[in-house]
Amino acid sequence: MSALDGNNAEHPPNVFVPLPGDRNRWASLTAEISEIEKQLAARENAARPDFDAWLVNAAIAPDRSSDSTLAVHLPLAANEGPIRGFVDGQPREWPAELARIDGPFGKASVISDTPVDLGEIAGFSRGDRVTYGGFILIEGTPTGSIIARMDPAQSLRGWDLYLEKGRPGCHVIDSWDKAANKVIAPKPLKPGKWHHVMVTFDGT
Repeated sequence: MSALDGNNAEHPPNVFVPLPGDRNRWASLTAEISEIEKQLAARENAARPDFDAWLVNAAIAPDRSSDSTLAVHLPLAANEGPIRGFVDGQPREWPAELARIDGPFGKASVISDTPVDLGEIAGFSRGDRVTYGGFILIEGTPTGSIIARMDPAQSLRGWDLYLEKGRPGCHVIDSWDKAANKVIAPKPLKPGKWHHVMVTFDGT
């Protein structure tokens, strides 16, 4: 068993053994599952043309409300002015002169030109469960941070969402590189298209 496997109960090598009460049905269940999987695949293929036709004209309906349960909410959809958002349900502003482009919910901010310091917000520990991310549009195959909170004086403790040659990735770090998680997507995002990229960390 490798180290730092998160106490995976199904870490290979392993052997699955049905309970005695399940063994009579196990062979037939295997066949039934296989048949249902074939039916699902057939349904997916049959529905694909209708889904593709719907997707051509599908639109994201903008939600103007703010979810007070979010630790940080940055709509980044204002036509001009500072960055406006919410921290723990309370309105906040950050001075910034950012270019804008057309986005899913209005005029989206271009964050690749000038970094914006959001201050001491959105901190969490390795035992917390969190989700963060947003809508991203790229040109080419860029490398760099999208949003991050890291402390170089504390062995880079913190978290981020970044791009590596167009591939989205993330770090959740307690102490680099002794206690840290790093994940990166196998494929790059498609340039010129909006992508909803989210990171979920479950505390393991």
